[in-house]
Amino acid sequence: MHCELNLVVDSMLADPVTGQTAPELVAIREAMKNMKRANSGLTWIKQPHVRAFFEQVRGHRNVTHELLDSLPPSRTRDYVRGLLVEHGALPRKDLYLDRFSDWAPVPSNGSNHPDDREVITRFIRWHILRRMNEADGTSRGTFSGPSRPSPSPSTS
Repeated sequence: MHCELNLVVDSMLADPVTGQTAPELVAIREAMKNMKRANSGLTWIKQPHVRAFFEQVRGHRNVTHELLDSLPPSRTRDYVRGLLVEHGALPRKDLYLDRFSDWAPVPSNGSNHPDDREVITRFIRWHILRRMNEADGTSRGTFSGPSRPSPSPSTS
């Protein structure tokens, strides 16, 4: 089973023209070849969406966050990015900040009035994005809590 995995991994990650594997993909190649359960690796890499993803990536000289960002969003892209980061082939990146930046323009497109869109865009840029950029990192729950203390009950 390991022999088949090695052949499939090599063919999937190497550029079909040059036969070379991007340095960043070498980490994935070696990790997959050394899996304890080769059948798990074969099952994953033989899936059509995984094959299609690596066909988009393998012809590039280097695999970077920018290259991955240019590809269509998918769970496979996110998973491979995580593997590359975990194996030290790519630097860590604040993915929640990126996802928010991709999402942020959408709410401002919901309004038909240009003044409303401008106010929403400024709020996103100057309040939310500024707070995210000042933080050490963005967590999954960044926006699940209140953004400011709750007002205390007034005494009248």
